[in-house]
Amino acid sequence: MNYELRISISSQDLNQIVGGGLSVGIAKSVGGSQGPAVAWIAFRPLSSNSVTFEDRYSVYATFSPPQPGAVIQVMSEEQGQLGGVYTFRNNFFQSGSGGPGNALTIQNEQQGNLGFGLSQRATVNGAPSGGPTNVDSLPTGQRGSFEPKNTLQVFLAQQVRNGTILSQVPFNALRVNVSSGPVNIRFENGQFVLA
Repeated sequence: MNYELRISISSQDLNQIVGGGLSVGIAKSVGGSQGPAVAWIAFRPLSSNSVTFEDRYSVYATFSPPQPGAVIQVMSEEQGQLGGVYTFRNNFFQSGSGGPGNALTIQNEQQGNLGFGLSQRATVNGAPSGGPTNVDSLPTGQRGSFEPKNTLQVFLAQQVRNGTILSQVPFNALRVNVSSGPVNIRFENGQFVLA
């Protein structure tokens, strides 16, 4: 299924946002994730913006420490399917089945301080974008099941890029569920609201 989020910003607000060095950040909810929030997408906005994505996910591994402000560097990635179990061993994923049908499951069988999660590609204003949606530490021998959701939190942030680990999502972020058909939001009085 295809999803679209349309974001409108007035020229006056856009002047303050871009002039202030701010970006639009989008965090995505992932069921089963216990790690910190991640800026899935971050971009310099235009007056009319379009974010599109599909129900396609990958599992990934990273050696990046899960600390606020760090940008996740994906070291290994594998296209995933709901219900799949992806075992990480010898720096790559081996796929199998038998996980919950609404989630992608990662089994860590490698030593080291590793982070794991889901990633998802998107298109922002016609350009490829997207990246990690969550990050969780999984000790050797442990597994985590991650359920993709289409609940987004949209906010303004400074010094944020795709895959930036957040200390927290800003309190005034707009929480929106993207389902069939485009969802329209606008920037008004210093925050995003449904249009």
